[in-house]
This record gives sequence, structure tokens and C-alpha cells, in this order.
Amino acid sequence: MFPPVLGAMGLSSDDRKKTKEQLLRELEITREQVARLERSETDRKAAEETLRATKKWVRFLLGATSTVLYTRELYPPYAFTFVSRNVKDLLGYTLEAIVENPFFWSDAIHPDDVRHVRDDLPTLERCGHRVYEYRFRHRNGRYRWILDEMNVVRDAGGDVANVFGFMIDITKRKNMEEALHQSEMKYRAIFEDSRDAIFITSRDGRFLEANRALLELFGFAAEEAGDLHVVPTYVNPAHRKEFRTAIEQQGSVRDYKLKLKKKNGEVMDCRITASLRLGNNGAVLGYQGIIRDITEQRTLEQRILAIIDEERQQVGQDLHDNLGQHLTGIALISKALEQKLANRKSIEISDVGKIVTSVNQAIEIARSLARGLCPVDLSSDGLITSLKEMASNVTGLYGIPCIFHCRRPVHIENSVVAVNLYRIAQEAINNAVKHGKARHIDIGLQVRNERVTLLVKNDGVDFPEKSNRGSGMGLRIMKHRAGMIGASLDIKRNQRGGTVVSCVFDKMPPRPER
Repeated sequence: MFPPVLGAMGLSSDDRKKTKEQLLRELEITREQVARLERSETDRKAAEETLRATKKWVRFLLGATSTVLYTRELYPPYAFTFVSRNVKDLLGYTLEAIVENPFFWSDAIHPDDVRHVRDDLPTLERCGHRVYEYRFRHRNGRYRWILDEMNVVRDAGGDVANVFGFMIDITKRKNMEEALHQSEMKYRAIFEDSRDAIFITSRDGRFLEANRALLELFGFAAEEAGDLHVVPTYVNPAHRKEFRTAIEQQGSVRDYKLKLKKKNGEVMDCRITASLRLGNNGAVLGYQGIIRDITEQRTLEQRILAIIDEERQQVGQDLHDNLGQHLTGIALISKALEQKLANRKSIEISDVGKIVTSVNQAIEIARSLARGLCPVDLSSDGLITSLKEMASNVTGLYGIPCIFHCRRPVHIENSVVAVNLYRIAQEAINNAVKHGKARHIDIGLQVRNERVTLLVKNDGVDFPEKSNRGSGMGLRIMKHRAGMIGASLDIKRNQRGGTVVSCVFDKMPPRPER
């Protein structure tokens, strides 16, 4: 049999043409196959290079980030099958120590957290994704907070293959959250325990926060706090618009006077110190501040002003009726003497004696008035002298034994303090005499460790809750005077019956010379 080429020599021209075309086609096919092989080799090399670059990039990422990647079994003992090498930076353990111990994960979780996480794993299997926060034991023995995001990986048949996840150290965040929580608890305690009524409201007047003092001030129960609104607390609703205008123009208000009313309708004189609550864009969100009920203070101020006015009237009347009468008498006697001298008549010694007597009486009246206006001598021992005189006067006036006790000198350099202590003792004695039916009264003044104590004891009935025309004004004025000098006032039963009034304050330094 001849070779194809030799055979072709015996072919016709048409057959030779067909054979040539067939050879060209086969040659083209062969060329394409060779080109594909070349491209495949190039692609393979490119793929290998891409794979090498990807592995290098992944290794870089795993080394540069603090996030630990892992795969782990979903079922006990929860063994790790892969962990990125940066795990040592996070937990202090080597990769080998983690992978070789199948119980590593469950053993290292904090005992208080392990049950919560382990019991939730069926939910992870069902949902396919869960995020947990728990404490994990570092190699140094200390626990660190870990955020663990777990994802279930399933095989082609839908069965669980493993858990893929990543761990992040969130200890700093947790510490900050705890510090923030403690700070919030501290300021929440201050907020709730404050004696001032503190509020936070929205701009339309809803109470967002109200402490116990505010609820008590307005007479609301704790369960009503969520439904409170400021509008019903205004005696005159128009005043709310004025308040909002003032605070929004100035940014804050201090001691802003308003009449507010309690839940039961009782009207209060109040002072508000408040500021704006602003959003990030500067818009007014609401108001926050403090409300103080000054009703009692205003009542005391009015009563004190009334007492001052009464004393002024009394002084004026005493000047007119007593001192004025004596001065008029002296003037008349002096005029008669003047006329006698003018007429060269003899002057009787008795006439001069009348003038001397009247002048002395006028002097005594003036002294009496002065004692009423300033009952305490301005010297440092003046309070002791004045309290002695008070005890003597009570005994003489009412026939009730009143004894002053002071074992060692108590020097009160501040005249304001001395006068207010005197007035407190005076009020306590007045109540003992008028309302207490006292048979014996003791006044005591003592100092110990730079603390001065004034005591007024009586053996009568208990101190009435409402004295001075049934208003309790005497007690309130005593408390007001004590507050003016920074003292504490206490009223309690005497062990032997009756009442003990005590006023205690830290001894004040002498006032500087002007």
C-alpha cells in the first residue's frame, strides 16, 4: 500500500484539492490545540501566582489584625480544627496547645458564662449564626472579655460540617461600659436621693425624668411619673409661655419665681433654676433643672417683717408714751426754772430734784428700749450676761424658777450668732410659759470640741406641734433663726417630762475688723 502522499500523486486534480483542504483544516485544528495548551499553561501559572499572592495577603491580614479566625466542632467536646496563629497575641496560648486539647474552648470559658453559651448552641445550629460575649481565661490566668461570632458551615448534604467564627478582644469596651454603668449608678443615686426637686422635660412639657423629691413636692405617686406633664402644675398657664421665652432667650434661668400647684391644688411659691437641653444641631430638645418650694420661707419672711413692724410701732409708742412724757415733763420744769431765773425768784432745791429724777427715769426708759432693740451686749461675754438676765426676769415676772447654767465661759464673738441664740432661747421660754405649763425652766450654754450647744429644758407638757395662734410659727421661726447661723435645732421630750430644745452649731471665728 502506498503512502498517502504517493497515493495522492495518482489522484485527480479535484481529489488533490480536497486533500489539501483537509490537511489545512487539520493543521489549523492542531494550531488551535497548541494555542489552547499554551493558554492553559499561562492560566495555570497565573492562577498559581494569584494563589500565592492570596495566601500571602491572608497571612498578612491574620498577622496584622487582632481578630482570631477559627473552625471548631459544634458538638462536644467542641474541639478546634483550625485557629489563626495570632491567637497567641489574643489569649497567650500557642496554636498547638489549643488544637491538641479538644476541651480547650469549654474549659477556658468563665464558669459563670459557660452554661449560657453552651445552652444556646442548639439555637446556633438552628439559626446558623449567633454572636456571644463571654469571659475567656488568658494564659496568665486573668479573664478577658471576648466577642465570638459563630457561623454554622454545612456540607453538600446539609449536615453540620463545623463552626466557622472569629474572636475579638472587647475587654477595654467592657471596662468602659462598666465604668460608665458605675458612673450612671452614682449620679442616679445623687439624682434620686437629692432633697431638691430635679426634673428633665421635653420642649412640649412632658416629664422625661423626675426624682423622688419632685414627686413628693407635687404629691404624685411613683407609678404616675410616666404620665406627668408640666402644664397642670402652673397656677396661671400663661406663665409657662413667659418661662419658656425667658429660658430660650437666655439659655438658662436662676431663681426664676413661679407659682405652681400640687396635685391637690395647693399653691406653692417656687424658684426654678434651669437650663436648655440642646440637640447636636443646636435645636431645643427640652429643659432640665431644679425646683425649690419657698412657700414656708416666704411665710417666715412675711412674719419676720410683721414682727419688725410691730416692734417699730411698739418702740414708737414707747417713745411717745414713756420717754416722750418724761422729756415733756423735764421741758416744763426747765421752763418754770427759766421763768424764775428771769424774774429773779429763788429756786427751790425740790425743783432741781424733779429734773434729776425725770432725767434718770428717761435714761432708764432709753436703756430699756435699747435692751429691747439689742438684747445682747456686743462683747464676747454678752450672751452669757443676757441669758442670766433673761433667767432672772422670767423668775421675777412669772414666778417660775428659771436657772442659767454655764460651767465655763462660752465666748461668742459674732454678734449675729449671739442675738439669734438669745432669740431662740427667748422663744423656747415663751412657749414653755404660755403653752407648756412649765413649773421649772433651765437654760444651759456649753462648748465642747468647738461646738456650742444652747439648751432650754422645762418640766411642763410636750412642746406643742402648733403654737403661736395654731400656726406653728414659733417653732418655724426658731428653725429659721438656727438656719441663719448654720445651726441645727432639735426638739424632743424631756426624760423627766416636758420638752428639751437644743441648738447646736460649730463655733464661728470672730468677724474681721472693718
